[in-house]
Amino acid sequence: MHQIPCHSGIVCDTAFSPDSRHVLSTGADGCLNVIDVQTGMLISSMTSDEPQRCFVWDGNSVVSGSQSGELLVWDLLGAKISERTQGHTGAVTCIWMNEQCSSIITVGEDRQIIFWKLQY
Repeated sequence: MHQIPCHSGIVCDTAFSPDSRHVLSTGADGCLNVIDVQTGMLISSMTSDEPQRCFVWDGNSVVSGSQSGELLVWDLLGAKISERTQGHTGAVTCIWMNEQCSSIITVGEDRQIIFWKLQY
């Protein structure tokens, strides 16, 4: 359908929104991009100061795992990072959210699995 060059480096993760109308991507350039599926247009692009390796998305907020081991909560409507928490001592390599969007599990290069209760 569309081929969209929206990162200046490696794309690390991508997923459809819960309603399948948008695609979110993150990458080595630190960008978090939201793309409209129908038009292929870049709707929003937010940047952090380091590569974002993985994320989960409930439709409104995004929790991403960074190269440094930090977890970032992104406010898509406000187009900003609303919270930062140090999680792992190495890069976060995988993140999973339960169906109720109340808990996540992160895995990192530090060989740790961390269970989190979300309160955003």
